[in-house]
Amino acid sequence: DTDVDYEMVIEHEDMGPPDTRSVVHIGTDELERASSQDLGETVSMVAGVTLSRGSADTSKPIIRGLAERRLLLINDGVRHESQKWGADHAPEIDPHSAGRITIIKGASGVRYGPDAIGGVILVEPHALRSEDGVGGSTVGAYSTNGQRGFGALRLDGRSSRMEHMSFRVEGNYNRNASLSSPTYVLGNTGSETWNAGTTVGYRHGESVLKLRYQHFQQQAGIFYGIQNSTPEEFDAQLSREQPLTADQWTTTYAIDRPYQSVTHDLALAHGELPISDWGYLHMTYAFQRNHRKEYEQVRESVQGPQYDFILRTHTFDLNLEHIPVDVGNASLEGGTGLSSLFQENVYSGYTLIPNYRSFGGGIYAHERSSWNRFAVELGGRLDRLQRTAFLGERFYESHLRRETLSEEMCSVEDDVGRCPSLFNAASISLGALWKIRESLEFKLDFSSASRVPNADEAYMLSSAPTFPIYVYSDPGLGIETTWGA
Repeated sequence: DTDVDYEMVIEHEDMGPPDTRSVVHIGTDELERASSQDLGETVSMVAGVTLSRGSADTSKPIIRGLAERRLLLINDGVRHESQKWGADHAPEIDPHSAGRITIIKGASGVRYGPDAIGGVILVEPHALRSEDGVGGSTVGAYSTNGQRGFGALRLDGRSSRMEHMSFRVEGNYNRNASLSSPTYVLGNTGSETWNAGTTVGYRHGESVLKLRYQHFQQQAGIFYGIQNSTPEEFDAQLSREQPLTADQWTTTYAIDRPYQSVTHDLALAHGELPISDWGYLHMTYAFQRNHRKEYEQVRESVQGPQYDFILRTHTFDLNLEHIPVDVGNASLEGGTGLSSLFQENVYSGYTLIPNYRSFGGGIYAHERSSWNRFAVELGGRLDRLQRTAFLGERFYESHLRRETLSEEMCSVEDDVGRCPSLFNAASISLGALWKIRESLEFKLDFSSASRVPNADEAYMLSSAPTFPIYVYSDPGLGIETTWGA
């Protein structure tokens, strides 16, 4: 006869209205089970997404057969900018800091901008703590192949004295020795990776301000077996059961040449502001610094990296979303926005990639009209990028001899060719959704996306580091556009 009070807690993650595109979400539970994996391995659990692997801890996501340079990675609302043209240039994003990852398959250039040829990967962090106190999580993992250990910690807090303020501190560490195949050790595939970050958020009513900083650092060995100085050596290796010196390789945490050392820093400020009863204004400024150093097998007397890339990127995004408006029997929602970019690449080492400086901007709009069981989406975007490459004397003369450049296309000053280029790109999307019954939906998506050629595609005339690839570039390459349905 004793009265007992029961408390029922119902949790629901709002995914928003159904999307007309092919969209898959990876939630917190799935991400925790994949906590020791990199981003490429994590998203490869989704159907239609695979990966290409470079060294031990470097893998690149592939969506519908298209690799990273034709995909767009958005980390906490910011386009991830890095050296992504190499076969072993994996994205420097920590998936353990994500609360949810969304994969959008197919051309998605309208909302997210150039490069979204094959799709978009959205990495969204955990929401900041909304209650007083401190909480968090810790994760550990171990793998026998490579004797790989992983540990991660995240702390979230909010003080009762500063009820509008929340904070987060997070970090993780991952180290593994040389991996093994069924018959021999994969020499020099050890790696060491660590991530650290902090976030401070302020919320007053519906106004939000967030400051965030993340640091990624990795040192990864490059498998001895892929070093080939001539095409004949490469062909001969394909017919062998194992590399010539495989019997000398042992499992060790030591990392020898060739190896790569990569750091990536992201600092951002994001604000959300209600505009009367009309809608919400979102503003994001971000600075990224990507520093990649590659160490080849050279004489012991040679110190330092043979390839040294520094990529600095400033971006500013402004997005205005209006609240749903009833028009007859339909509900209309959407918005418009603009984005801007300033980027500079500074390179030193063996002749490979020229220095360059880029200025870009885009403007877009999208609207969605919804009825009881039917919805239609329409969007459009225009982008413009101006890039100036600074070619050394050897590169400039090589392009002149190949007639891929003419003297009228560049100006020469102090033995450096200044070669400007201008690109304009447009994207559109049209989608429809028909909810036939509660368990059955019909979707139709027609969309396009465009991509500006990378600097390596336009100017590189050399062998790429690590992998046996030789590149003949073309400064005359234009916009690449895909159409999909």
